[in-house]
Amino acid sequence: MWRYKEQQSFSYTEEEYMQRLDYVAAALVSWGVVRSVQSQLAATKERPRVGKAVSIMLDVPGDKAREWIAV
Repeated sequence: MWRYKEQQSFSYTEEEYMQRLDYVAAALVSWGVVRSVQSQLAATKERPRVGKAVSIMLDVPGDKAREWIAV
């Protein structure tokens, strides 16, 4: 499970954390869902906190979804 940066148990270095963010950003771009994610994050009143992440829906096209998820 993803660990929150403010937790003492967060195991990534700053460099590893930035690499992870780059990886996630590249996946969102590849899937064509960047605008949707931006809109959902701007609209939500939820905020991440220890023990709770913010959930967002990804409408990934079927061909892209098959690359990542066994459907």
